[in-house]
Amino acid sequence: MLNRCTLFLVGLVAVANIAATKPAVLHCRGHQVGDNHKLTDQIIILDQQKNIALSIELLGYGAKDVINAPITSNKKELRWIYERVKFKYVFDKTTMTLGLLSMSNELVGKFDCETKDKIE
Repeated sequence: MLNRCTLFLVGLVAVANIAATKPAVLHCRGHQVGDNHKLTDQIIILDQQKNIALSIELLGYGAKDVINAPITSNKKELRWIYERVKFKYVFDKTTMTLGLLSMSNELVGKFDCETKDKIE
């Protein structure tokens, strides 16, 4: 009986660790700065354990791009660069907003994001 309880507890801990490392999924809706032109919704997957932006998908426009971009973070925000399209992303953890910046740091788009996951 003791062995079954031990095995159950080990299995439970393993499942809890897998759940804790699940990537965060952001669903972001936005517009261009200046003319408020609607931008395509984005689905962004972040691996907070490894500090990597795993992928970005433009909703309804084909497959997701696997970007594996390193994330820099502080208490307030997460930052990463999507090299293929030459944009910087700045995610504000408090307001759940995402800024899309040019490589020269000009704000070109703003997004409001939602997630069911905890962003650290």
